[in-house]
Amino acid sequence: MLTPAAIYSTEESYRLRVSPALGSLPLGEITRERVELFVGELIASSSSRRMVTKTVEALRVILAMAVEWNRIP
Repeated sequence: MLTPAAIYSTEESYRLRVSPALGSLPLGEITRERVELFVGELIASSSSRRMVTKTVEALRVILAMAVEWNRIP
């Protein structure tokens, strides 16, 4: 079970960074290549390693749930 702080952090990372970059795409179009490009751009534009790590973790959680719910293979 996630703590309220963890939920807030994941939601914030999604809202501020993941959604603007990938949110308009259907789940089936979020490929490994697209994720790697997103992460590369995130690393290049950020001075905070922690922010990058939190954003990647948020995306990982979201995609893992999509797999668990059979939204993507």
